[in-house]
Amino acid sequence: DLIAGAPLYTTGDVVANLASPPPLALVAHKNRLWVVDSTNPLTITYSKQLSPGVPVEFGQDFTVNVNPLGGDVTGLASLDDKLIIFKRGMIYFATGDGPSDTGLDDDISAPIMVTSDSGCINQRSIGTTPDGIMFQSDKGIKLLTRALAVVDIGAPVSGLDAGGCTSTVQVATKDQLRLSFDDRTVLCFDYFVGQWSQFTNIAAVDSLVWQGQHVYLRSDGTMLIEDAT
Repeated sequence: DLIAGAPLYTTGDVVANLASPPPLALVAHKNRLWVVDSTNPLTITYSKQLSPGVPVEFGQDFTVNVNPLGGDVTGLASLDDKLIIFKRGMIYFATGDGPSDTGLDDDISAPIMVTSDSGCINQRSIGTTPDGIMFQSDKGIKLLTRALAVVDIGAPVSGLDAGGCTSTVQVATKDQLRLSFDDRTVLCFDYFVGQWSQFTNIAAVDSLVWQGQHVYLRSDGTMLIEDAT
């Protein structure tokens, strides 16, 4: 039976699988899962290449070490071919496809600093638009463009974004990015027309898009599903 069975997965010098570290933040990028280690927030661990029907697999030394300048990593995002690495007051990026399952041909670059005077304070505030990555900073809501320039896109809603962001979702059928805050506010950015609007009295502790509809969760367990009609 052993001879006729499937070979051990490490056959061919494939790197042995390890468990993911406890995540502070994570993102899917370049067909891998990237995780900020909450026990060491200057280390990012990435998985092997994802395969259909196979659980996410991490390998020994599949890591990226981030410069301690600027403090711990606070969030991750995927922007075109770049892994965006946020700190509270700084932004870095890394490029490359990563190694094979044998650990060879690792072309991931060391994190490179983006010229900016702000970073991300909350992983839950990170959202993707066609123009780049939106995030909440100490100086309001910013946009990291695809050219790696930081734009003060949140100036029109300055003061309304003072609460802690609880979720960010992209409602593609409406060309909208919606950020919920713990002060019962949702700020909605329509990136087609470049205009902000505000929803009140939603009090979402979290939200997501499910079957094409925006779903809110309140602290009392109430779930609200948006009705397009």
